Amino acid sequence: MVHIESSESREFTLGEFFGVWGVRFTPSCLGAYCNSDTEHLQVFVNGEEVTDSLQDVQLDDQSVIVVTYGTAAQLPDPIPSTFDFTTVSP
Repeated sequence: MVHIESSESREFTLGEFFGVWGVRFTPSCLGAYCNSDTEHLQVFVNGEEVTDSLQDVQLDDQSVIVVTYGTAAQLPDPIPSTFDFTTVSP
């Protein structure tokens, strides 16, 4: 879960999130993990795969964003698409 506080009201992105932490995030790499013949970086928003502009995925209120790296067999099954936010204390 990510909580954002800012003095300005604007959209924040997944690329900015990883940038704050100093983690390389490109269309093919997350940190030192880069796409290979069998392992791939993938991003899902509310269960739907994002196929371009991964860095531009917006961090919207109560969106479920899943970032994966690995083989197809290593993906969560099913990809999480919902979360019960009422179970989280403020």
